[in-house]
Amino acid sequence: MHPIGQPCSELIKDTATGFSALCTAPLSAEVPLFQKVAKSKIHFTQFPDTSMNLSKQGLTEVIWNNDSLLADSTLHHFNDSIRAASMGQLLAADTLMKDTIPSHLPGVLSAVNSISPASNIETNVQSISLLHLQSIIYQNDFLTPMQLHELRILANKCPFEDGAGVYEARAMLVAYDGIKIYNDSCDNLNDDNDDGHRMERKGDEDTLKEISVNIYPNPNNGNFTLDYQLNSNQTGKVFLFNSVGQQVGSYLLNSSEGKMTISNPSLTNGVYFYELSTSDNTTKEGKVIIIK
Repeated sequence: MHPIGQPCSELIKDTATGFSALCTAPLSAEVPLFQKVAKSKIHFTQFPDTSMNLSKQGLTEVIWNNDSLLADSTLHHFNDSIRAASMGQLLAADTLMKDTIPSHLPGVLSAVNSISPASNIETNVQSISLLHLQSIIYQNDFLTPMQLHELRILANKCPFEDGAGVYEARAMLVAYDGIKIYNDSCDNLNDDNDDGHRMERKGDEDTLKEISVNIYPNPNNGNFTLDYQLNSNQTGKVFLFNSVGQQVGSYLLNSSEGKMTISNPSLTNGVYFYELSTSDNTTKEGKVIIIK
């Protein structure tokens, strides 16, 4: 485990679902890490497109909430490029959806509809944004059968490959299908296959089969339950990171099996990574989405 408190640039950790950095340094000390994200200098061995997309999305949101970072020329150039790109346009539209008065939302709908996504990840986000805007503008409390069909197709995709739009589709479907466990297309990525995707595994294989960690409901609003199982001789800790690798929570597991109710009101909307680390260096990882 890396020591806490060092600059994030020294603590980059490549994982199956993204990168994490155990650091509590001031924001200015994290600029070297942000520069690596901006220049696409982070190497992801698993799901590189999704991981880089989420990292750049997270960095964009950090910059937009911290104008002082624009004093760095690399981040300033990155911000200008993102604002002109489809990713920035989608993020800007998401902000407008929250802040715009209802009478101006048709203009936001038109703007979102005119965006040309650069990837399937962005296409999925655009689809969700359009459905959400339409429901607000037309004050519909229901989706058409065709919209529900499209949402269910998206909800059953693999979020590691198809992005946060998958989780958002699942969140929208809660009102129709209730909270459910999706048998998504990630199932076939747990073993080696022709395209090289393999979920990273550490430690003894037999030990891994007995270890589990799950956060539910997923998505949630910052209040969730942590369900875990370890071997009888193990201790563990769960770390929670935002999409740019900042640690935003850590939870000590006091027994080999149990449930922990957690309330973290400081979490904002977005995708987060969680990692279970045990005393014998076994890890399990996953993602959770926060929607308020």
